Amino acid sequence: MAKDPYRYFRVEARELLDQICAGVLELEKGRHDAELVARLLRLAHTLKGAAHVVKLGEIAELTHMLEEELTPYRSDGEAPERDKIDGMLTRLDAIEGHLSLLPSSEATISVAPVKSASAADVANAANAPNADASITPAKNETPELPTRAPRADVAMVDALLEGLNELSSELASMRRVMAKVGREWMLPAGIERNLTSGVERMGRELHQLRDTADRLRLTPVSNVFTTLERVARDAAHSVGKQVQFVAGGGEVRLDGQVLDIVQDALVQLVRNAVAHGIETAAERLTAGKPAAGRITLQMEQQGCYVLFRCVDDGAGVDLDAVERAARSKNMAAATHAGFDTGEWLSVLLKGGISTTRTVTTLAGRGVGLDVVREAMQRLNGRISGRTTRGEGTTIELRVPVSLASIEVLIVEISNQTVAIPLDAVRRVRRIGPAEIVRAPDGDGILDDGVLISLISPTLGRTAALAATTATARYASERAEARAKTAAVLSCGGVTAAVKVDRLYGTESILLRPLPALAAADAIVAGTFLDRDGVPRAVLAPEALIAAPPARPSHDHPAADVPRPILIIDDSLTTRMLETSILESAGFTVESAASAEEGLEKARFKDYALFLVDIEMPGMNGFEFVELSRGDATLREVPCILVSSRDSAEDKRRAEIAGAAAYIVKSQFDQTEFLQCVDGLTDR
Repeated sequence: MAKDPYRYFRVEARELLDQICAGVLELEKGRHDAELVARLLRLAHTLKGAAHVVKLGEIAELTHMLEEELTPYRSDGEAPERDKIDGMLTRLDAIEGHLSLLPSSEATISVAPVKSASAADVANAANAPNADASITPAKNETPELPTRAPRADVAMVDALLEGLNELSSELASMRRVMAKVGREWMLPAGIERNLTSGVERMGRELHQLRDTADRLRLTPVSNVFTTLERVARDAAHSVGKQVQFVAGGGEVRLDGQVLDIVQDALVQLVRNAVAHGIETAAERLTAGKPAAGRITLQMEQQGCYVLFRCVDDGAGVDLDAVERAARSKNMAAATHAGFDTGEWLSVLLKGGISTTRTVTTLAGRGVGLDVVREAMQRLNGRISGRTTRGEGTTIELRVPVSLASIEVLIVEISNQTVAIPLDAVRRVRRIGPAEIVRAPDGDGILDDGVLISLISPTLGRTAALAATTATARYASERAEARAKTAAVLSCGGVTAAVKVDRLYGTESILLRPLPALAAADAIVAGTFLDRDGVPRAVLAPEALIAAPPARPSHDHPAADVPRPILIIDDSLTTRMLETSILESAGFTVESAASAEEGLEKARFKDYALFLVDIEMPGMNGFEFVELSRGDATLREVPCILVSSRDSAEDKRRAEIAGAAAYIVKSQFDQTEFLQCVDGLTDR
């Protein structure tokens, strides 16, 4: 493939053009100051220099003309008049046009040059009387938007991700081989520890690299603000209206390809707001409104969705005109005489209807909302709206995201580590048995004086994305008496509390779609990779809240299931070996790679036995036993210390610390080991 000589120039030029356009629009609002003009001149100078470097004389000349137009306004004073602003925007459009015609490495370069507007042509157009290229389109044609930057770099990111996936597969194979070797041949502890540490470090670094590559695909929603403001400006000028455009929520980031599709829909919503919603200045003043209408675009992350809300303060939708238009087209909806406001608005949002009697550059064909509807169909999104006569209209686009950066709460539910979108979490609280309100239709708790459902979600196989050690559900008097944790969620105007077994904290993650072969599960909205590169489920808040409340405890007596054994050892080989032996004997097993992790797990779950290595980085086995014996909720759980040490002093120290047994690795006997474990557990 031939090298693209303009690859970096395209990216830089479009970023500079976007910043210059935003600045010019600020000038038009009367926010004129010398610093703003100086910044625009610097940006233009940078663009001109870059164009000279790649020998694009036409772009350099157009940019030079833009500099000449900006120079008179370097000092504080009057802002440029509208015709001057129009001339600047015309040049920016011309530069964008030249950029869109640049050949790339994937394009076949023609010998004959492509005909495009020269700098002289643009200068003549801008200086002609009453010329306004940005708002005088050809007859019956909608003004074209500047061409968006081609996302050629996405292919490079995809290639990088494919390579990372292959490396991840190789690393997983290495882990399996190491586990097998560890089971069949006991490696010296030092060698085994170094190998395990190296593989785990590689895994973490590979995960971080993949995470970084994925984030390169994400684009700030604010990237479309300047384009939409320009659309609102040009549309308003073309019909003689005054409009103020305001946007918020630009910090939301999502896949650039999704944003491209959404941008097409947003452009139509903004144009519709100008054409059908915002009144003329005279009409607004008569109605007691400011002369300039206001269009507000707000983006909001809602868990696994992004909400785009377009609000105008215009006259509202003429629903009588919608009904007349539907009847004139013999639409099925026209036969429903009892339709209310919301139902007629839904008819309008389905597209194919125009309430404008004359065709203009902005309206009259009934296809504007078709573009919005088709965009939502492509993205599996949803469109809704509401309108009030004389006050305005709100249209909302709710788009599911296949790749987005979101904040989540990491929790453990039913022995599975999962994430809940943080924006749905109102608070996390501890609840004791006395706080639970028992009712025939399910348990509840009081939250700020209001009774809300207490839900114990059942996670299906789809939520169990990672290969984790299966742990049985257990119940005992001690577990029943311990306070539980609940996350209070609010979504769609409904609030409920969800029981969680353990809290891990908050984290910024990349939300990914479910694997292609995963079974559909309404409660699972997507996946993310944890710090070890293991896929975990992201739960859908609305589905969690819709789950049935926890049944009263007397309806479901506690099952007589033995509590699990917790293995605490920094050696992967030892953990795997001991797990294999215990599970073969019918025990349920969990593991921790450090004493600190084991202590954290023990404080959130009941265990029948702790099987603890002595020599570990950080807290050692002796210290774990001493700390657990000093904890009122843990001191009754017996501890077995396992070590390569065979000195009387170590055995004496283990006894003083409170260990129930001491096993020397070099004298390990499987039968005696199982007899010891069996005698200390409640099996």
